[in-house]
Amino acid sequence: MYTEEDAKVLKRLSDKIHTQSIIWIIISVFQIISIAGIIVGIYNLIVSIHNIDYSKKILQYPVGIYKSFEPITSYIVVLLINLFFGAFIGIIGSLYDIFGVRNYVLNHKEAFDRIESAYYNPVN
Repeated sequence: MYTEEDAKVLKRLSDKIHTQSIIWIIISVFQIISIAGIIVGIYNLIVSIHNIDYSKKILQYPVGIYKSFEPITSYIVVLLINLFFGAFIGIIGSLYDIFGVRNYVLNHKEAFDRIESAYYNPVN
């Protein structure tokens, strides 16, 4: 069983992912407008749209959250891609991903473990 505080942690993550998506949509538009960043911009836009859906999904299906945010490799790859092909503005989004969203999840591991456990083992 998870607490009301755990529910707030989950809701806050959903809000952070939604904010992350909006940041990346704005970045994507700027990248698409610049001819040099068009491919990275389209990629970032697609990921942003997916993340908006994910921000809603985790509220209904809060499983595997910590596990999906723990590895840092994909964040570093996105940071490097945006550094080399997406201009400076892509770095801002990557830093928010790492320090705003990923670190939030890592700092609340116990809450996400309780939430996932309660999902699989509901108390009747």
